[in-house]
Amino acid sequence: MGLELFLRNLKYLTRYNFKGTYNAAHQNTLEQLRQETNLLLNKMVDNIPWELELMPHPNVLSSQETVEALLANDKLSLCRFGDGELYMAFLNQGGVFQQFNPQLAAELKEVLSSRDPNIGVAVAYPLYHSLQEFHEKQRLFFRIHGQQMRQMLQPYLAKDWLYYDSYCSMPYHLFTSIDFAAYFQRFAQLWTGTSADSNAVNTNAVEGEREKWKEGSTAQHTASAKLDQGKDIVVICGKTVFNKIRYNIFDTARSIKYIYGPSENAYDHIDELTEQALQTDPQHTKFIILGHTATVLAYRLAKAGHRAIDVGHLAKDYNSWRMQEQLTTANIFKFYEKD
Repeated sequence: MGLELFLRNLKYLTRYNFKGTYNAAHQNTLEQLRQETNLLLNKMVDNIPWELELMPHPNVLSSQETVEALLANDKLSLCRFGDGELYMAFLNQGGVFQQFNPQLAAELKEVLSSRDPNIGVAVAYPLYHSLQEFHEKQRLFFRIHGQQMRQMLQPYLAKDWLYYDSYCSMPYHLFTSIDFAAYFQRFAQLWTGTSADSNAVNTNAVEGEREKWKEGSTAQHTASAKLDQGKDIVVICGKTVFNKIRYNIFDTARSIKYIYGPSENAYDHIDELTEQALQTDPQHTKFIILGHTATVLAYRLAKAGHRAIDVGHLAKDYNSWRMQEQLTTANIFKFYEKD
């Protein structure tokens, strides 16, 4: 990262993070402001050698490599650890979707410690690598929170173990310029068995459909043509996850069985969700969209012989790309709101 880019990011960081602090200055001493400023600057400085990839780090696959690994090994499950799962496990903090639960925190630590080759533990690849390909707001996030997240992960990650990228499920909100159509096509092969059909990734139709949707279309899903070679899958999600989604990325599967859990505090019902999932065909891959609970549920199902993939924000991210939503601050906040 060049000095000019660093200084430009530093200027943005100052404007982005200190505005609220400045407005509330009458409630704080100058010394407090100085301490907060130095703390944030120290966090950014700490991240520089990681971005330059000068530090020894765990073996974490990139987003694209993670998708390829899932396609190459039909036994591989995936349990994702984003910032929310780490804060739950190590800081006793709940989030938008899940209040703090000590049992959930304990299970998350168990998952993170797993050395089962068929249970992929996914952590944030950007914590240990260059942030050049990422959106500016994502770069800022990792520069501010990276130090703390690495410290939480460090005691649990083995040097001789392979990890996967927990951010593989939100490429549109993460990367600035990759081939999103190709990326989503590859991900969709997990349930189509081949590239997603043209209706699922036809960028020529996106603009017109987006305008129709903005004008008040009441449809919530499009029924893409099912592929003959598609797979039968199970989607485990909150009751309202798909309510505002126009383009359902899973519609290219041959068949979908939905198992619905609560949109908030799903961990309170994890035993019954586990039981329902285990009653389905073990050959049908489970795709889970259930916040913190998805990490643990995928782990439980994988141990019981069912392939389970925690796909996080994949459905919402795909829909955002198909709608060509602008990644404004307001839209990003909306993206992370509870459904």
